[in-house]
Amino acid sequence: KKWRGGSQIELRGVLLSLDGQKKIDASKIVKLDETEGLGHDCAQDIILAGGKKMLDDIGLQLIKERARRKSVPTKKVVKTRAKSGAKKESKLSLAMPSVDQAKSLAKSRDFISLVSTQKLADEHINRLRDRYHIENLDFVQTVYAEIPPEAVRTDSMIITSPASVKSLLASFPRLNLRFKNIYCVGEATTRLVEERLGRVLFTAPTTRELAIYLCQNMSGRAITYFCSTTRRDDLPVMLAKHHIKVTEVLAYETRPITHKISEEIDGVLFFNPAAVRSYVQSNSAKALAFCMGEMTAIEARHYFKDIKTSRHMGPEYMLQLVNQHFA
Repeated sequence: KKWRGGSQIELRGVLLSLDGQKKIDASKIVKLDETEGLGHDCAQDIILAGGKKMLDDIGLQLIKERARRKSVPTKKVVKTRAKSGAKKESKLSLAMPSVDQAKSLAKSRDFISLVSTQKLADEHINRLRDRYHIENLDFVQTVYAEIPPEAVRTDSMIITSPASVKSLLASFPRLNLRFKNIYCVGEATTRLVEERLGRVLFTAPTTRELAIYLCQNMSGRAITYFCSTTRRDDLPVMLAKHHIKVTEVLAYETRPITHKISEEIDGVLFFNPAAVRSYVQSNSAKALAFCMGEMTAIEARHYFKDIKTSRHMGPEYMLQLVNQHFA
C-alpha cells in the first residue's frame, strides 16, 4: 500500500481452535523499512489476547488424539470394481493413519507434555520453547513451624532450603535477623539468605558436600541446623563423627498433595524429594524425571528409570535442562 510517507505493509495473523469454532486474530501495519520483528509482534498480540490458553487446549487435544490413535487399529482402503454398465466408484473407509504416519504428518505441531510438581511463575514458563504443554501443579504443601527464640541465638547455622528462610522470617517478622556464620545448600537458598539474613560463608550443591566442608573446617565446634520433618540426609551423623555438635531445629514440614496425571506424559519436573514421594503415590514412574539437585535425584532413582539432574538450584536451570534435552 502507498501512503504519504512511503510504502507500508500489513501482516494479518490468525489462531484457530482445532474445530474451527474459536478464532483469535491480529494485524499489524508498519512502514516497509520497519518490518523487523513484525511476525513476532503479531504473534505476541495473539498470545496476549488468549492465544496461550488456546494453544494449551490444542496441545491437550493432540495428546489425547495421539493416545487414541495408538489404541485404534488402522483400517485399509478398500476399492471395489464397478459392475458392467454401472458407474465406476471407489468405496473408501474412514481410516485413521498409523501412529508413524500421524507423527510424520503432524511433526511440526506435535506437543511435548510436561508436569511440574511445583507451581512455576509465568516468567519461568516463558523460558520453555514452543511445542510444550505443561501442567503447573503443587504436589507438596509446606507448613511453617514456630521456631523458638533460643534457636536463633546462634553464631553458626545451616540452611538447606528457601522454606527454612521463609519459616525464620514468619516466626520473627519484627526482628531484623542478621546472622554471622551461615552455610547453605543451593544457589536459590543462598540468594534468599543473603537478601534477608546475612552473608553466606560457604555454599555447596548438596548436603553431603557441605558436610565434608564443615568437617574439614569446624571440628570441635557447634552449629544449628534448620531442617524439615522429611529430611533424609546424613549431615548430622557425619558432623558428629568430627565432634561437631549439631542442634536440629524443625523449621517446616511438608505434606503431600496428590494429583492423578495422564499416562501420556513425556517428563516430570521435581524440585525436592518430597515432591517425588507425593507424585508416585498416585502416578506411575514411566516418564523422564527432571530433578533439581542430587538429593532429589537420589529419591527419584528409587522409582524412575530415566533421570536428568540439574546440579544448579533454581527453576530457571531446570527449564534450561528441559530445553536442552528436547532440542
